[in-house]
Amino acid sequence: MKSTDVLIVGGGASGIMAALSAAECNADVTIVEHNDMLGRKILSTGNGKCNFTNMKMGVEYYRGSNPAFVASALSSFSEKDTIEFFKKLGIYSKNKNGYMYPYSESAASVVTCLAEAVRAKGIHVYLNENISDIRVDNGFVVTLSKREICARRIIFATGLLAGRKCGCDGSAFQYIENFGHTFIDIVPALVHLKSEDSFLKSLAGNRAEIKLKLYENDNPVFEDRGEALFLENGLSGIVSFQASRFVSYALKKGSKVFVTLDFVPDLSLDDIRVLFESDNAYKSAKNALIGIVSEKIAECIVKRALINIDTLCADLRKKEIDKIIELLQGFKVNITGTRSFEDSQVAAGGVNTDEICPESMESKIVPGLYFAGELIDIDGMCGGYNLQWAWSSGYVAGKSAAKDD
Repeated sequence: MKSTDVLIVGGGASGIMAALSAAECNADVTIVEHNDMLGRKILSTGNGKCNFTNMKMGVEYYRGSNPAFVASALSSFSEKDTIEFFKKLGIYSKNKNGYMYPYSESAASVVTCLAEAVRAKGIHVYLNENISDIRVDNGFVVTLSKREICARRIIFATGLLAGRKCGCDGSAFQYIENFGHTFIDIVPALVHLKSEDSFLKSLAGNRAEIKLKLYENDNPVFEDRGEALFLENGLSGIVSFQASRFVSYALKKGSKVFVTLDFVPDLSLDDIRVLFESDNAYKSAKNALIGIVSEKIAECIVKRALINIDTLCADLRKKEIDKIIELLQGFKVNITGTRSFEDSQVAAGGVNTDEICPESMESKIVPGLYFAGELIDIDGMCGGYNLQWAWSSGYVAGKSAAKDD
């Protein structure tokens, strides 16, 4: 039976960082991964460009039952530490409005450099392995499909259910629950929103810079500004992604959910009314709008206002103009769901943070048991925040697990 100081279950971003952090403390470290390579999910981050952190960092960019849980780890390993860490691996950073990418803009280069660092540190890696049993016996004895490993400490860094094509299947959850830990409900996050509104088909492919407000049972619960992309059966774009974790939880409760889109958040009512006044009286109702929204969106707004698109501005009644303005500032889309875990960038929910020490990532229930990354009930906004959480929590878990008793 092989023995190791620190066994890490999961070879993704947080697992690799935990391994490197523990190895820096001179621990004997082993990673077990059921994929055929380390870091497979990293390859898809940032549309393949790997947005690995963000210069705007803080608790306010994180979600979960207790977002403040991230503060200690972010302080221990900050976004600046992440940039310096990758620089030492030969990966220089490229700053795009605070979003940090490898200079190559290639997620594959990040995975390659991390894998080379793992080899250089002498970390043992077992790929294509699945756990069939874990028991406590003078440490942890982990039975795999091809071997048994005895570990002094164990770190779970398996992720949740997002990106199942990358192997995130929840197979380790039963062992975590056997240790007495509980999970906050796991739902898709950072994912497309679904809608059955028929008018969306005419808007498919159109993009717009908007302010989105999300309502649960007519109560506003979230708002954000950014780009929206219309789909035949829903909404995509960064603002939709940011709203999706709140949509998932609201629908899970059986709530009615809809969003409103403000296409002109920087324009006043007077600014908008000018579009229909004397200087533009010769224009059609649709063409009066195409200086501020796309032609397809303009056409949809006029039709939803129950106005013929060829009606001249000079012939519009005040209540018709008011209806167009109402739709410009509050274009309602009913939301019926989100796409599945297969399509989500991350999942919300996970191991209850009340059961984990934020300074060490160690279980409050079982000594020597640690957690890192998405597996914990923490999810970040778009923009490199989830990878920063992986690096920070992995660093803390690895360093803590490597310490002598």
